Order: sequence, then structure tokens, then C-alpha cells
Amino acid sequence: PPRSTLFPYTTLFRSALATPNRFVPLALTTFQNEAYLCTVFKTRIVAEMDQLIERGHFSEATTRFYAANIVLALEHLHAEGIVYRNLMPENVSVDIDGYVQLIDLHFAIKLDDPPARDFSGLAHYLSPEQVSGQGHSLPVDFWALGVLLYEMLTGSGPWITGDPNADSEVAIYNRISSHQPGGVPQIGRASCRERV
Repeated sequence: PPRSTLFPYTTLFRSALATPNRFVPLALTTFQNEAYLCTVFKTRIVAEMDQLIERGHFSEATTRFYAANIVLALEHLHAEGIVYRNLMPENVSVDIDGYVQLIDLHFAIKLDDPPARDFSGLAHYLSPEQVSGQGHSLPVDFWALGVLLYEMLTGSGPWITGDPNADSEVAIYNRISSHQPGGVPQIGRASCRERV
């Protein structure tokens, strides 16, 4: 993209990532050329959440701990007027002390912009308002958190069937819009179901 389209992201990174927060990596500097905006982060990443989920689903206590970390990260971004819009296991890293850090803010937007109406992120993490294109803001991050919690507890997303033919983006969008899970394992404990 031309340099002028990178300007909003430069300001976004400078405001949200220049404020120290345990759950959002500190941006040391940014630089850009005609095609890219690069950010140098101070991180101590040990693993990505998707790698941990691939080893097996998490216990309720582990899920609760990671969820609390993510809520604190989202609260930090939301306090800066930023909608993250990219919450998925691949963008949640675990640092050397076991705490999460949200990475990859390339879909993040400032709230003072008109409501976003685009598709951003993985299909099965999109909220119904994103799928319908009616405009979205902060709540989409908490919808994605619910999807992530489900995935942490079961090892699979709620809208995924496991059948590649039935898991096209259109089929997933239809299941999200109609609130019809894809037939993956149900969460066992009532306390877990209530949190998700």
C-alpha cells in the first residue's frame, strides 16, 4: 500500500504499543518504506497458543488463567480506543513467565473511525455483525475471545465440523449467523459453558 495508507497504523502503533503493558508487547520503534510498516517489539516469547492447543486442549484452570490475561490485554487496547479484531491462537503468544501477549495488530483499528464493515481475521472467529457487514466495534474482540475459550477447552472451534467440504467460509458464515455450532465436542462442565 502507498505510504499514505500506512499512516493510521503508524499512529495506532505509537499510541497503544508505546504504553507498557504486560499483555501487549512494547513497541521499541517503527519504520516504514513504500510498501511496509515494520514494528520492533520487546518480547520474550516462548510459544504460540496454537502450538499449545495442538498438544491437547487445556484444563479449565489453565483456560481461565489465559482468558484473564487476554481480557487484560483487550482492556488495555480498548482503553486506547483500539479494536484488536484479530484474536486467534496464532496471534496469542506465551512469554517466558507464562503470561500471554497479543501480537499481530495489522487488523486493529481506532474507534474514532466509522464503524468497520470489513472481514478481518479467520472466518470462524468473526462475529455475526462482521459476517453480516452491519458494522462492528469493541464487542467483536469479546466474541472472538469466546471462540478462543471454546477452542482452548475442546481443541476445536465451535463452528468447525472437521469435514473440509462442510467447512467452507460460506458454510462457517452461515453457522455463525444462525448460531448453529459445527458439531464439535460439547464443553463438559456447566461452569465452562457459562463462561464461554
